[in-house]
Amino acid sequence: MNFKEKEIHLKRELEMKFGRQVHSEIMPIQSKRYTENDIKKLGEDFVVHYTNVYGEGGAFVEGGMEIMNLRVTATVNVPTPQIEKHKLGSTDSKPAIKERRDVYWRKYNGFRMTSIYDYTKLDAGMIFDGPAVVEAPTTTLVVLPGQSSKVDEFLNVVIS
Repeated sequence: MNFKEKEIHLKRELEMKFGRQVHSEIMPIQSKRYTENDIKKLGEDFVVHYTNVYGEGGAFVEGGMEIMNLRVTATVNVPTPQIEKHKLGSTDSKPAIKERRDVYWRKYNGFRMTSIYDYTKLDAGMIFDGPAVVEAPTTTLVVLPGQSSKVDEFLNVVIS
């Protein structure tokens, strides 16, 4: 994607900690060329920030200060994507069953013949009860015995 420079917002941060201490803190910093005085001021600001977070005496100034990371985060406002809303149809989920096979269920302390659903064939409005397994291209959903599922208008499988 191509963005115009004026559309890009850059946030600059400095992650610092005191020597021999575990906790690091993140502070916003300005975009500029830093002088020796600016760096000294950053150190002073860090002591104040650290004290505000961890309390008086928490800053171990004698241990020195370490810059752990310099971070620049770029963000761009983009339009909210429109998610397709599907019309709720039949509650019959049998057309989405791709097979039935034995699956081990702890509740039964053994294997039970279980419907295996193909997520890509589920339509909005379909309902099915557990035990069931839904196989999708990127994940697998498990519907436990006693649970029920409904495919909503955004094709989410809602398990209750």
